[in-house]
Amino acid sequence: MKTKKIILIVILILIIIAFSVMIIVSNYQRNKRVDKDIPVLLYHNFVTTVPESDEDNFNYIKTPQSFEENIKVFLENGYTVISIKDLDDVDKGKIELPEKPIIITLDDGLL
Repeated sequence: MKTKKIILIVILILIIIAFSVMIIVSNYQRNKRVDKDIPVLLYHNFVTTVPESDEDNFNYIKTPQSFEENIKVFLENGYTVISIKDLDDVDKGKIELPEKPIIITLDDGLL
């Protein structure tokens, strides 16, 4: 009977140690998060032909060609496009953040 109690106590201690290690590692990874500003660009209202007038004065109408030009400028200036998943992987310590990251989002739900 004493042997069973000792085994149960040892198992309980091991479980407590395992959970403690998991918490310590989780906090360590959280503290390693990169404190860096990352530009997030939102593109909206893609068209194949730019209208002659912009009645709503949005000034952000894009064609596929102008979007491609924007991307080329970012790449030529050393930016690396990353995804939201990449950012999560950086936070989890799975990957390194590039020197000049940028996130591009698209919101054109009408198309």
